[in-house]
Amino acid sequence: MNIAEKSGMSYIPGRCNIGPKELMVRRKFLMFFLPVSFGLSIAIFAFPESKFMWTILLLSSFSAIVLIREITTKFCVLFGFFSLYNFKQLGNLDHVMNSQNKSHDRRRVLKILVASLLFAFVYSSLLHYVAITIDVH
Repeated sequence: MNIAEKSGMSYIPGRCNIGPKELMVRRKFLMFFLPVSFGLSIAIFAFPESKFMWTILLLSSFSAIVLIREITTKFCVLFGFFSLYNFKQLGNLDHVMNSQNKSHDRRRVLKILVASLLFAFVYSSLLHYVAITIDVH
């Protein structure tokens, strides 16, 4: 019996497509993107007029938000898009064969990406606006 079976985790269309080992990888990526996003959130005050800084903040916060969603929902956006799932060893991907299950997964992917992008856009834009408003230069 593997870890996923012991924990009761299994593929559920549109709900769960990654197991404990995949979640661990996402946590490691999150430990990179959270500090980067935090640092950029502070750095934007040093460069309030920079569209480049805003864009990088948007991308890093979007990445962190997607990773948080993947961890909390146990659903990988990339796996969902390509109709895959994994509850075994890393790199051991299984394919979703049922077209209805693929449809559930892709709808979930779209919801996660749109919500994450919206939140990251609002966060980055609001921080950019505040930085411009209180420009200390």
